Amino acid sequence: MGLLAMIYRSDLGDTSNGGVSSRCTRVCVTNVSGPHEPTKDAPAVKLVVRNLGRGKYVHAEPVEHDGRCMFGGCFIDTSDSRFRAAVAKLSGNAYGYPVRLHDRVEDQFSY
Repeated sequence: MGLLAMIYRSDLGDTSNGGVSSRCTRVCVTNVSGPHEPTKDAPAVKLVVRNLGRGKYVHAEPVEHDGRCMFGGCFIDTSDSRFRAAVAKLSGNAYGYPVRLHDRVEDQFSY
């Protein structure tokens, strides 16, 4: 079970390399309590927290992926307060915020 969130994308085109945001308009955030199940039209993502030099950074990434996830240019958000509360708790901030969707997956880099 999870919470539905909308995908917000730029008008500049798809930069996700075929990620979730290239084919869907919403996702199901599975580590936030809610009444929804992931579907083909709302695939499963999870909130992930990283500790960076300036503090904690929260992003979302597909539950199932092969390779390294990175920011593909889209954000997810919902008006449901459970999402904001989860982001606030994970980030340590007083308020939640829209999170970057790390749905661009590349197996390896070639330089």
